[in-house]
Parts: sequence; C-alpha cells; structure tokens
Amino acid sequence: WMVATEAGVAGKTEYIIKADATKIPAESGDATIDVLNGEESIASFKVSITGANDFAPQIGLISEAEYAYDGEAVNGGVFGTLTAGNFVKVVCDATGAVAEWLTVTETAEGDAAIKTYEVSATATANEGTENRIAYVFYFAANAAPAADAVLFDAEGNVKEEYSESLASVVTQYTEPAT
Repeated sequence: WMVATEAGVAGKTEYIIKADATKIPAESGDATIDVLNGEESIASFKVSITGANDFAPQIGLISEAEYAYDGEAVNGGVFGTLTAGNFVKVVCDATGAVAEWLTVTETAEGDAAIKTYEVSATATANEGTENRIAYVFYFAANAAPAADAVLFDAEGNVKEEYSESLASVVTQYTEPAT
C-alpha cells in the first residue's frame, strides 16, 4: 500500500512515500521501511496506515433535511458527500427503530478502498397525522455500535458517543390542512 517516489537535487536524493488509495487494506496496520546501502540497512522507520474499516467517515452532508408530506424534498434530496472506507449506515427514529420511510443511498466511482460517495435520499408519502423524524448515522465498520445499542438518551437526544457519526436529521411533514 506504499509508493515511494524519488525526488531531490544533485548529490541528495529524497524519497516521498505515500499511501496508494487503491491498495489501502481493510484493517489498520504497521510496516517498517528500511533504507539500504547495498544489502546493509542504514536506517529504518515505522509507518502506520488506517485501514478502510477503521477510517472514520468524513461527512460533508447537510445536517438537516426536510421533506413535504408527499415525499418531495423541500431541503434535501441530495445530501452531499461522504468519504469513507467500509462503513455501517443506520437510519432510525428517536426510539432506535428503523425509519423505513426514508431510503438513503450512496453512489461512488472507482475501486479505491476509501471512496467519496454522493449521498441522496428519497421519502415515501407521510400518511400519518404527525411529522416524522429520521436520523442518518455513518460509522466506520470496526466502530459501529452493536445492533441492539441504544443511540439515544432518555430525552430522545443522540448520545454523545454517537454524535460525531450523526450525518443528518430528516424531518417529513404531514399533509397540509385543506
């Protein structure tokens, strides 16, 4: 997953070492780089890489989205971008139940382990009498909470340990009065 590029000026050589995004491993790891003079190691140093499973998603999404009663996006539709490796998405209401009325999708191109996704969402019609709210979370695969984890406190607020993974809060309104 490392690539070395030679650089420098006459009489001095420098190597620039960077990660190849297409070869980032799923798991985090360490490696040692040995600088050789012929067969003799004259220096060494350690490098580490955050694997795709441990890469905390970088969220660039609108923090609040709104949908009309009929499912039309008022402020939403395309949420923005998410840069992530392997991730777990949770779309739920404040009780932790799956918000089946909201479908959130991610689209990416390329085969890099860590990709930038365009995130969009669609909502079904709200035929109820109350506005409904969904919470969209993205967790690094290795940091995702257990399936039975409680993401909200007793007052219905997102618990602090999960707040950094909250990508968007989506509100859908009821049918307007006639």
